[in-house]
Formats: sequence, C-alpha cells, structure tokens
Amino acid sequence: MIEETLEKLYWNSQMSQQEVAEELGCSRRTIRYWMEKQGIPRRSRGEGISLHYYKPKLEPSEALSYVLGVLKGDGCVYRSWGEGSIILQATDEVFVDSFNRALKEIGLSPHICICGGYPRGYASSVVFADWYKNLPLSVVKEIVQSDKQFILSFIRGFYESEGSYVVDQKHHHRRADMTNTNSKLLMMVKGLLEELKFHPKIYGPYPKGQGRKDEYRICIHGEEIKQFLKLIKPCIKKGEAR
Repeated sequence: MIEETLEKLYWNSQMSQQEVAEELGCSRRTIRYWMEKQGIPRRSRGEGISLHYYKPKLEPSEALSYVLGVLKGDGCVYRSWGEGSIILQATDEVFVDSFNRALKEIGLSPHICICGGYPRGYASSVVFADWYKNLPLSVVKEIVQSDKQFILSFIRGFYESEGSYVVDQKHHHRRADMTNTNSKLLMMVKGLLEELKFHPKIYGPYPKGQGRKDEYRICIHGEEIKQFLKLIKPCIKKGEAR
C-alpha cells in the first residue's frame, strides 16, 4: 500500500519528494526513508532539476495550442537519459523567437542558439516531454477546440511549420497549403479550418520515394487565402511572388 501510494505520487503525478511529504503530512526525510525501504527508484539530479524548475502550464491556452501546432510540424520532443527536451530548429529566427515566447508563456525557460548555421530554440522539461509523448491526437483536438482563439493559435503554429503561401505570377495562381505525412492530422486540421468557415481541400498521397512516407497536402484557394492570413496572423510565410 505504501509502495503503491509513493509510486503514484512520485512517478505518476510527477511530484517531488517534498511535495509528496506535504501531500501525506510528513517530512521529506520520512518519504526518502520509505522510498529506499520499498526499493522505489529516485530521479537523477538532472531530471529532478528539470522537473522542479520547469513545470509547464498544461491547461488549455493560446500559447499551449500554438506550441502543439509547431510540434506537429517542424518541432520535436525528446525524452531520454532523465531529460526532456523541446526543440525547434528553423531557417527563420523570427519563427524560433515566436516559439520560444510561447514556451515561456507555458512556464518553461527556453533558450536560443545557432546549430549548423541555423537558429535553434530549446527548453527542458521532463513533465512536458512525458505529457506530450503520451498525448493522443484526440486530446490535442479537445484542447484546441475548446476556444476559437486556441484553434487560431494551433493553426498558426502548424502553418508556420508546415505551410507555404505562393503567388505564381506566371500562371496567375495563388495557394496557401500545409503538407504533412500524417493524414489523420491533416483531417483534424481540415475540420478546424471548417469551424473557421474556410473550405479547405486535401490532396495526396504524394509518394516521396523508397523508405519515406507519402505526403498529403491541405490547401486553401482563391479569395479565402487573404482572410486566412488575416485571421491567423503568421509571423512568417505571409506571401511570396515567383
């Protein structure tokens, strides 16, 4: 019983030993004693620091929705060796700065560096990494759909990651699209866009060669493009002529 309670609070609920002690009304020394007695492993020093200082705000918000949109595109989350890392490397520093600001809003402590000649934004959080790695698409949808502004923020992050807006002057054609290998994700994005009164279409699959996943593309056409960009207010990919 003691072992089960300690494991649930310390590992499942991601509490520190001090927080477990406060929850159970005893001292931290008592918690440490019983953890050692029951053979319950403790976090590494680095994991403990990451957990203690960088506990993210995971309740639905515009910032969290934006972060999720970026992570479903160019961003990534790693969980290994007692550490959790949230990373975005891109060619445009404006995009990386925007991602880092959102990470800060959800309680993380992001930094920026140059890696391979390109800006990289990153933050550490075991809690966020564990949460994200176990986050089904259905829950992402629930978070985003709970508020119109959350939908806009998610779409903005996803568009900045996976989108393009091109004006082809030669053929008098414009397009705003987002490309990804996950067809279920694009179907979700399509549904969100339809909630915003757009009429997107999905195309594909487009074969990418041996060993690579096929791609799908969701497109917005015609006069809706201007309204789309006005509504989501992306920091990049606002329109290019070619």
